[in-house]
Amino acid sequence: MFHKMSTGMQNVYGWMAMLTMALGFFVFLMFCAAFIIGGEVGAALASAAGTLMNWGIRLAACAILIGLVCIYFNKEHTLSMKAENRSPSPPVD
Repeated sequence: MFHKMSTGMQNVYGWMAMLTMALGFFVFLMFCAAFIIGGEVGAALASAAGTLMNWGIRLAACAILIGLVCIYFNKEHTLSMKAENRSPSPPVD
């Protein structure tokens, strides 16, 4: 049960991250088109791209939250208070 939930969360994170990247690329294309078109139409297109990017930022934040929860559920995080077991380094001559 726990493994299925973890795998599902990883899949959701992956899809949300890919969707965010695709949305960012689409916004880039919209800004390029707005720059080429110019004028009031270009300004309206750039404004719409900015609004769309705000949604992309929110989606990316949700994806990051899901990814962080998944990392801690799988106990894959590297930030911990435990000391690492390191062998002493050999003396330098």
